[in-house]
Amino acid sequence: MRHITRLFIAIIALSVFCGPALAGTVDVHLNGLVTYRNFKYWLGTTERYNPAGVFSWTRTGGDHPSEPTGRFHSVCIEVDQYVTLGGNFSYDMIDLEDGPQPGLALSAGPMGDTKADQIRKLWAAHYTESLISHDQGAAFQVAVWETVYDDDNDLFAGGFRARYADLANSPAFVKLAQHWLDEVGGLTTMAPLGAMSNCRYQDQIVLVPLPAAAWAGIAMVGGIALVRRLRRKARAI
Repeated sequence: MRHITRLFIAIIALSVFCGPALAGTVDVHLNGLVTYRNFKYWLGTTERYNPAGVFSWTRTGGDHPSEPTGRFHSVCIEVDQYVTLGGNFSYDMIDLEDGPQPGLALSAGPMGDTKADQIRKLWAAHYTESLISHDQGAAFQVAVWETVYDDDNDLFAGGFRARYADLANSPAFVKLAQHWLDEVGGLTTMAPLGAMSNCRYQDQIVLVPLPAAAWAGIAMVGGIALVRRLRRKARAI
């Protein structure tokens, strides 16, 4: 009976987290990784080993009316699911703060506004750098994972931890990721981001540009509340 109850709860959880698309769907082809390094880490008490870097995609269809289009890039926000290089996928477009879905690793669930805004700041500050070299691409992805799966911005503490002796003895990209996490509290500029979500495949962060007029308003007001208001309004249209 206890097993059946747990199964029932899990089914309910998946039905909540894996709801219908709020802003349409995108069909995409995964071209490959632009930049990456292999990253060793702990997820809770489990040792993991994943490529960390920036993905390249091509949109092939779907009914979502705007970005992403053509060729575009992403980083993932779901370490317990995967995508296959060269594969074709269909994703729902959701607000960044509502991902990852289902997001069951470490009971992560949707990341919420605070973490989503930190990722928007990381993207605005370092996304361009993430395309320059493998170390920078891996650092960017690792910083995003730390944000999603932990609350302390420390790659050697908490439930999501780099699996190296210490920061001094870790690879260059881990040191760079920690440096970016250390400085994020002083950042203010945020990039307009959304998430591609699929209950069976790894959720991804993508750029979803706002109109130029909206960004002019953001510059005057200071940004955070207005970004959220515009994003919620766009989702309801």
